[in-house]
Amino acid sequence: MPVTLSTASAAIMIFGLTLGAELDILAYLTSHHCSRENFGFLFGVMSGLVTLAGGTGPVMLNTVFDHTGS
Repeated sequence: MPVTLSTASAAIMIFGLTLGAELDILAYLTSHHCSRENFGFLFGVMSGLVTLAGGTGPVMLNTVFDHTGS
């Protein structure tokens, strides 16, 4: 299936919207399932883990690809 400019643009827009909603959903779920006294700490830890996973995930996948070739 050939990729056209319109399909690439749509994919980029959808990807951007999902990344923008990620922390909003995390804040909503944290505020509704945890107490207010612990919200700042828990939200900070969870958003830090999301950031850490987003940064280390591509590096780990590239390492696996380099070792296995696929």
